[in-house]
Amino acid sequence: MLKDLGYEYINIDGCWAVKTHRDPITNRLIHPVRFPNGISDLAAQIHDLGLKVGIYSSAGETTCAGYPASLSHEKTDAETFAEWQIDYFKDDDCGVPDSQNDVYTACVPDTFNNPGPYPNGTCLNLAPRKPHQRTITGMPRTVPSDIVQCGMRF
Repeated sequence: MLKDLGYEYINIDGCWAVKTHRDPITNRLIHPVRFPNGISDLAAQIHDLGLKVGIYSSAGETTCAGYPASLSHEKTDAETFAEWQIDYFKDDDCGVPDSQNDVYTACVPDTFNNPGPYPNGTCLNLAPRKPHQRTITGMPRTVPSDIVQCGMRF
């Protein structure tokens, strides 16, 4: 029904993780009460509807709502999102310490028709910027992403 109305994605925004900590064994975040069968099960149900699934994290230590985010866990999160069959990734810079900078100042836009020389929307090596793209570039396949900083989209 949603697909017939023109929808393509169902995106899981904030608050999908356990707020207090990562799992000490797997280092993953999934909230067992909100998602008792896991996000991969939910993603499979969404895919069965003919839709794609997106997820949100932050390049910082915490998301805007104070949940654990991807900083220092980029590889684990990228592998987890790929395992869950996530099709879209929303990233912002909430909770990024001032001491964290990447060498990027602008991102190369991704398009399906013209992906360009920079896979997964990686950024040109120009000057310091907060670490937006570390998680998405760790995924084993191209995934559209949306980077949000203080309400501005890149």
